[in-house]
Amino acid sequence: MSESAPPARPQFYAVIPAAGHARRMVGNKLGIPWRNGCTVLENVLTAWRESCVKKWIVVIRAEDARTAEVCRSQGAEVCLLPSETPDMKATVQAGLHWLEQEHAPGEEDFCFIAPADLPRLGEALINTVAAAAMPGRLIAPLFGDRHGHPLCLSWQLVPLVHALERDEGLDTLFRRCEVHAVAMPAEARVRDMDTRAEYLRELGLPDNERPESSVHGS
Repeated sequence: MSESAPPARPQFYAVIPAAGHARRMVGNKLGIPWRNGCTVLENVLTAWRESCVKKWIVVIRAEDARTAEVCRSQGAEVCLLPSETPDMKATVQAGLHWLEQEHAPGEEDFCFIAPADLPRLGEALINTVAAAAMPGRLIAPLFGDRHGHPLCLSWQLVPLVHALERDEGLDTLFRRCEVHAVAMPAEARVRDMDTRAEYLRELGLPDNERPESSVHGS
């Protein structure tokens, strides 16, 4: 009698929304300088590339050719939005649809969801969250007493993302899913940035510092 095949090993994907206009910052916030001569976006994509994630998809506006070029040069796949989305939830939903059509993840697989403006994101954090993955669960790092990025969603739960009402954000998933929290030190929390002050905070610079603009800026 032949032995049954071992269960499929789960694959990890990531949907990275990057379609915002960053109206509270001057220029393209993803193209501003970070450390080691790279930009914020390049630093984030390096973290995904060096992690256990198989495919990482950046969701951007169709007219944002420069960001698309940078993403592809860093090994990311790009989902071009045919029209502007009203919020991050809609951008994530579009990215999940694209991922399903292009790669057809199975029920045993998982998908990370995290914005592109997380310059301090590293592969170690991504891999730690992935190692805690459980089927049918939303896996979320818990920094002290606060949940944060990146979230990791069992592919079985993706229909719940698409079922969110217009006035419901992605945080609704914490009330509708079984959440598996991954305990992390409070100081390890990675934060997004929407203002110049937040950018300087992440760099550890005083507010009167002004790094040189990147060639990726607009």
